[in-house]
Amino acid sequence: GVVTEVGPGVTHRSVGDRVMGVLHGSFGPTAVADTRMVAPVPRGWDMREAAGMPVAYLTAWYGLVELAGLRAGERVLIHAATGGVGMAAVQIARHLGA
Repeated sequence: GVVTEVGPGVTHRSVGDRVMGVLHGSFGPTAVADTRMVAPVPRGWDMREAAGMPVAYLTAWYGLVELAGLRAGERVLIHAATGGVGMAAVQIARHLGA
């Protein structure tokens, strides 16, 4: 979405910034978000791409962390690592030290 207002103390977001993120109530015309839960939309991305990217990472996180309990030092096989969720899974696994 597009930032329409910022609260006091917010220094790295401005009105007019295009952002993407994961937050409650984001499937509506307006939403209130903690600035830590949004990121800038990369240059060249349209809003459809920006809306879909967080879903891939949430899906991968849910599978690896919430369901499988993946931890540092473990090994993981990720099938279809060239798709959206697969690429997210590889990055999350590396971030976790697996």
